Amino acid sequence: MKSEATFVAETRQDEAPRRNPSDRSQDGFFSANIWLIVLLPLVAAFLLAWYNKKQKQTVREYGDADFDQDVLGNDDPVLVHFYREWSIGDQCMVQQVEKMASRRPPYRVGFVNVDRNEGLKERYGHIEPPALVLFLGGERVFQCRGVFDEADVHEEVLAVIARQRRGP
Repeated sequence: MKSEATFVAETRQDEAPRRNPSDRSQDGFFSANIWLIVLLPLVAAFLLAWYNKKQKQTVREYGDADFDQDVLGNDDPVLVHFYREWSIGDQCMVQQVEKMASRRPPYRVGFVNVDRNEGLKERYGHIEPPALVLFLGGERVFQCRGVFDEADVHEEVLAVIARQRRGP
């Protein structure tokens, strides 16, 4: 027959060790559920940002070498902002043009720095920066000079494109 002390010792060995109640409150805190709750929105935000960046139209800088092919030789309408780097007014208009491009318009948007592109400066010397010029089918169909509101110019450009595509 076992003594009472041996029985108590064996019983304690068979039982799970008793834990502090505060330890039990943390059970499952770092389980898969909490990781899903934390990581799922982060992954979704990352994917959404990546998709928006991919969809966002980038504004190109055109130069002497690629202007004829990428602007004049393009079947799509191309809105080109002629600017000077050193001019504060031109830099303000650069931001307006970037806003226009962020709307994902049905036309391409680009820049020409007239100080760095002597060939384009000679060819389009009559255009005084800051100026926006819309090219469609290799032809200049719209021009806006000076300070402008991007929403007004966007609407005007869309109207010009619609008129040009309808024909005379």
